Amino acid sequence: MGGEATRPNLQDTTAHEVVRDFPETLRVFRAHGVALRRYGAEPVGQMPGASAGLAEALAAAVAWRSADPGKDGSGAATDDRAGGAGTGVRR
Repeated sequence: MGGEATRPNLQDTTAHEVVRDFPETLRVFRAHGVALRRYGAEPVGQMPGASAGLAEALAAAVAWRSADPGKDGSGAATDDRAGGAGTGVRR
């Protein structure tokens, strides 16, 4: 999935892609009763029977990623000074 995990981007992306790129969303799909085996190839916004709050719940589940100062998904900030310029050593 290219771009940020915003509600509009999530709605235009297939459920399988969302789960692949954001594994924490699997729990959200299950909680909303989405049959991923059957509808995983459908864009989230076009899934039959998906509840109205699905896109909001998905966006909330991945919101922590945009708040990550390291932008690497680890939640740890990186410090280039610790191991030399550009090494990305975690502090």
